[in-house]
Amino acid sequence: MNAQNSLLDALDRLNHIAICQQAVSDLLIPETDLHVVNRDRLAGLLAFLNVESQLAREQLEVVLRSGKIVNIRSAR
Repeated sequence: MNAQNSLLDALDRLNHIAICQQAVSDLLIPETDLHVVNRDRLAGLLAFLNVESQLAREQLEVVLRSGKIVNIRSAR
């Protein structure tokens, strides 16, 4: 991946994070009716969390399968 693609990917990620932050802000509005919540932002937040959790699971699986597990408690 070249530098320009990396920069564009980082910008896309930052934009996605901003949408997720706005979705959380919308949920914190002290209204009794949630009709004010932007469903597109909320869907973006859920999609982001799904992607990130899947990436984290895949990364953890790679580490666990590598056999290079360090005793976390002794590494402190």
